[in-house]
Amino acid sequence: AAEPAKAALRKELADLRRQLQAAEPVALLKGELADARRQLQELEPERTTLKKNLADARRQLQELEPERTSLKKALAEARRRLQATPAEEVAELRQKLQEVVAQRAALAREVQASRARDAGYASGGAGAAAKKDGRAEVL
Repeated sequence: AAEPAKAALRKELADLRRQLQAAEPVALLKGELADARRQLQELEPERTTLKKNLADARRQLQELEPERTSLKKALAEARRRLQATPAEEVAELRQKLQEVVAQRAALAREVQASRARDAGYASGGAGAAAKKDGRAEVL
C-alpha cells in the first residue's frame, strides 16, 4: 500500500517540478519586462531631449533653405562662367570696354564744352569792360 502511494507522490512531485520549471521562464520574463520598462522610463528624458533637438534642427534647415538655394544659384553661375569659352569672355570684355570708352568720350565732350563756355564767359566779360573804357579788345 505504501509503494503505490509513494509512486503516486513521486508522480505528483514530478508533475509539480515540470510545472515549476515551466512557470519559472514566465516569472523570468515578467522580471525582464519590468526591468525593460524601468530602463525605458529612465531613458524617457533623453528621448524627449533628442526629439526636441531634432525638431530644432529641422526648423533651422527650413530657415536656411532660401540661403542654400541662393548659394546654389551663385555656384551654378560661377560654374557657368568657368565653363564659358575664352571667346565669349573676350566678347563680354570688349563690350564693357566699348561702354567705358563711350562714357569717357562723353565726359571729355562735356569737359570741353564746359571749358569753352568758361572761356566764352571770360572773354565776353573782358570785352565788355574794354568797351566801357573805350579800349579795343585784343585776343
